[in-house]
Amino acid sequence: VKTLEEQGIRENTIVMFTGDNGTTYPVKITKPAPEGYPKVTGIRGARHRSQLRDGMKPIPDSALEGPLTRTVDGDVPGGKDLMSQRGVHVPLVVDWPAYRDNYQRIGHRNDGLVDFTDFVPTLCGLTGAQLPTDRELDGQSWVAALKGESADTPRDAVFCHYWSFGRKQDQARTSIHDKRWKLYDNGNFFDLDSDGEEERPHPSDSLDQETKESRNRLRSRMNEILVGKAEPASAAMSAKSSATRPNVVLIYSDDHGWRDVGYHGYRDVMTPNIDKLAAGGTQFSQGYVCASVCGPSRAGLLTGVYQQRMGVYGNYDKGGIPTAQPMVFEMLKQQ
Repeated sequence: VKTLEEQGIRENTIVMFTGDNGTTYPVKITKPAPEGYPKVTGIRGARHRSQLRDGMKPIPDSALEGPLTRTVDGDVPGGKDLMSQRGVHVPLVVDWPAYRDNYQRIGHRNDGLVDFTDFVPTLCGLTGAQLPTDRELDGQSWVAALKGESADTPRDAVFCHYWSFGRKQDQARTSIHDKRWKLYDNGNFFDLDSDGEEERPHPSDSLDQETKESRNRLRSRMNEILVGKAEPASAAMSAKSSATRPNVVLIYSDDHGWRDVGYHGYRDVMTPNIDKLAAGGTQFSQGYVCASVCGPSRAGLLTGVYQQRMGVYGNYDKGGIPTAQPMVFEMLKQQ
């Protein structure tokens, strides 16, 4: 940011910060942690307590530890590799000085849903770049929200698909959720307002009519995505001349969960520069990845397409993103 200011281009530069999935899981330690450093109980053969098999007990916490995000609201274990909120919910901050008056009017916060496929149509819309015309994208533009002209986004549900790193065939691999309800492909249905850890699925035979309608709507939307029917992407162009096209700096942090920032009450690591961006710009409280590990998550952001459509399921898939798939930096260069 200091360099942008020195170059005289900060006013027309959008700085964005996000993470690529939840905070990482417990790892084997090589030396004792400093006195007072938070620990979580180690689990042999499993990255998370929820993956323990029947009859399996945690091993002593001298074997594995951390990371544990200590916040003013309590301690939160890392969730990378999980499809729960701890694995897919990430911080998302945008600051464009030219629109700070708008950000102030909406209280520097936007609670609209954003998923990683939305970056492509949004960045193309902001810069005047053309979207691909030979394929459908899954992303939806949130240009108006980014500029502080709207306190919401057009997205009504967030989709996630993940099945790498040892997930079993009978485990849920797909989920979709709105701001309250979350549905998995195995039928598990959760109320995120009252059960953020997703521990108590709602029995399908005890739902009231309104809740049934929410479940059916999410199921229908999930099926549309799985069979390849994407919402028509629109770049919602707002920049028409080279003089008004903004610069974009996207800061992308590895394994950076939603709570791992000072403005969310993180106590152990100070993030003053990120907090400053949030204070002057807008924090998007409902930012989500489309997979809970790095590779497929980034594939969705770079292409605007859900990664499973391209055969990207984990971090080590051979070939990665197909060369024929346009990526956002290529689109921006062709404007």
